Amino acid sequence: MKLWCFGDSNTYGYDPRGFSGGRYAAPWPELLAEKTGDPVVNDGRNGRMIPGREYEFTQFRRDAERYGADALIVMLGANDLLNGATAGEAAARMAAFLNRCGLPRTLLVGPPPMRRGAWVPDDGRVATSRALERRYFREFEAMKAEQAVEAGAIYHYDTPLLVAHETDILRRAGFRDVDILHQWGVSTYTVCARK
Repeated sequence: MKLWCFGDSNTYGYDPRGFSGGRYAAPWPELLAEKTGDPVVNDGRNGRMIPGREYEFTQFRRDAERYGADALIVMLGANDLLNGATAGEAAARMAAFLNRCGLPRTLLVGPPPMRRGAWVPDDGRVATSRALERRYFREFEAMKAEQAVEAGAIYHYDTPLLVAHETDILRRAGFRDVDILHQWGVSTYTVCARK
């Protein structure tokens, strides 16, 4: 199964520790490929926000054709929040994007919660980042109901704070194997085996 990871700097693997930035040696899409053995396209772009303009959808459709992936993994929303969007606005943008992307198998990954620092100067954005995954979940439950989307066509996957909570949720969802690939600070990336 060919996987297309569509995201921002979290997907690209941006490493802010270097003088002018850099890239982690193994961003999560590469770890996913290594662990699953599946081909994975890392289409992470620093600064990317949730697509909403017509030219962005045109480019997305071109990329979808070029990559020919069997499934789309989307992790976006952090830059929308950094540019002033509320969690509700970001979730609505994501719902509109996924309604238009037209791929049959999609996994939505909530971006890691923000922490106060150089990029996040106030606690309000930290709280907003934590609210985003809850809003994503509500938006997509509503979207699935409105469109009569069959179970398993679109998944929402958040970024819980506890690894034990994360693996328990995935096992209860029917995934037979759940492995922790790598952990960076508060962000944990998990690979789920096929059901």
